Amino acid sequence: MAAGDFQSFPAGFTLDGAIEATVLDPGGNPTDIVRKGDAWKIDVKWRLTGALVEMICGTWQLRVVADPLGPGADVVVSRPDVALTPANGLYQDLIDMQNLLQSQATYQIIVELGYTTGANNPGTLAGLVKLGEVRVTP
Repeated sequence: MAAGDFQSFPAGFTLDGAIEATVLDPGGNPTDIVRKGDAWKIDVKWRLTGALVEMICGTWQLRVVADPLGPGADVVVSRPDVALTPANGLYQDLIDMQNLLQSQATYQIIVELGYTTGANNPGTLAGLVKLGEVRVTP
């Protein structure tokens, strides 16, 4: 048996990310007051950057948690898993929130992003956006 050389990652190979989210009214404008029956959404964008982007695989798990200020249970909106795209590391989801929250209530809105590796294990990549308070009117 003969041994050979193995080239691994050069120093400086990096992986980083960012996430942002915005509550949008039916016209696509940022807002913090919505009407229950209107087609309001949460626009979530996230990205990976660095030389390792094209080398990782797995899936993202995205969800929105709406925590009422006062009585009531959290409302959790889970999205379908999103496969990692090594081509560019850019992702976006537009989450429809119409009629999901009670009117005459104010909610703390949080967007959570998790990652599962290609081996189907929980990964260390994650994101969190605290959107602040959103008032739902009738």
